[in-house]
Amino acid sequence: MWSSDSGVEDEDPVMDSDSETSSGDEISDEGEEYVIEAILDKRIVHGKPEYLCKWKDYGEEDNTWEPGENLDCPEQIEAFEAAGNPAAPNAGPE
Repeated sequence: MWSSDSGVEDEDPVMDSDSETSSGDEISDEGEEYVIEAILDKRIVHGKPEYLCKWKDYGEEDNTWEPGENLDCPEQIEAFEAAGNPAAPNAGPE
């Protein structure tokens, strides 16, 4: 769980089709907007990629793993992949 600016604990901000916006990296959950500042890491869970997201205006303790299929920030994902991330699919055991 993590705390929002309001101080109320919420579930991890997992994006779904109802909360995505057209901006590419923002989600809205009950009136709040979450903007992905950076993709920090990648892992494969059940054969699908998940990305560790750093949220704008939140501390490192609020970083969350998000399924790649729920993210709408292709430029950030491409930049992360191009940088040669250490958790690439063939990087070893998961």
